[in-house]
Amino acid sequence: RFQTVVGCEQNPYGIAKQYGVPLWSDRHFQLIDASFRQLARVGGTWLNIPVLRATEFGNRDDSMIKWVRRPDGTLAFDYTVLDRYLDMAVKHLGTPRVINFAVMHGAQGRDPVAAEVMVFDQKTGRPAVMDVGLAGGHKPQTEQAWAAFAQSLLAHTKVKGLERATCFGLPLDGEADPALRQLLLRVAPSVPWA
Repeated sequence: RFQTVVGCEQNPYGIAKQYGVPLWSDRHFQLIDASFRQLARVGGTWLNIPVLRATEFGNRDDSMIKWVRRPDGTLAFDYTVLDRYLDMAVKHLGTPRVINFAVMHGAQGRDPVAAEVMVFDQKTGRPAVMDVGLAGGHKPQTEQAWAAFAQSLLAHTKVKGLERATCFGLPLDGEADPALRQLLLRVAPSVPWA
């Protein structure tokens, strides 16, 4: 009856750094493919997808999901990189048990990491940092942004047949922004928290 759980996670950012290849290039995806083959050998069933910038997963300003601000101010989401990554994961692992979309940093000490995403502004043609933290009070625009993201992501994962594996979560045990978890529960009640 003794069991051990080992957290072996695929990390595309670590691969790019280790081999000195550009993120999301064809060579990068070849190396990710080899990594997924190895992860399949040990029974990998969990994927971490950082949504925020500067997570513990090493993504700095990058995310597989591109946030885009249209000229009219509304948000759109580009899943091109995410789709290629998930297709590769499913090819080797089958349907993952959990796809953890990391939307929150873990509980912070004295110097908390800001909850931010990079947003490409179609009007200016440049990326900009957007604060998406809800801690500290009512923030209607931020709530609208998270609601748009959650609904878009859930619709997208349904199309891919991965909605049952889709989770929102964070990498650690403590929550830095409980209001975000509560908001996501309201706008996407079928998506569990990891």
